[in-house]
Amino acid sequence: MTMFTQDFSEPGSDTIADFDPAQDTIDFRIVGSGNDISNFTITASNGGTLIDAGGGATLFIEGVIPDQLGASNVTLDGQALTVGPSGTDLGSIFNDLTAGNVLELPEIVANPGVDGGGGADTNDGDPDTLT
Repeated sequence: MTMFTQDFSEPGSDTIADFDPAQDTIDFRIVGSGNDISNFTITASNGGTLIDAGGGATLFIEGVIPDQLGASNVTLDGQALTVGPSGTDLGSIFNDLTAGNVLELPEIVANPGVDGGGGADTNDGDPDTLT
């Protein structure tokens, strides 16, 4: 298992040539980079995945198509991603984060005391979701 770190604070094109979606992860560093999730695009390109964070910062993952990347493969600034209503692939998860959709919390943090940020926290009765 390998943890790759991708810092999007500086423009540039990076490549991961040996990513294994069955066991590897990428930590996207975006705090302080001027980028946010709404800038990210994820596209299939040349047999791999191109992640464009905006501002000239890109990451190409060779030999791995976008459908092979999901919440278990990526963290944002060290924080685990979760699955939302749009789907389990990375593009859907980023779209849900941008839209403010309800995301399922990982089991380790699923409890009514979790701070959802921004305002009053409510729990819909399902211990795995926070709105």
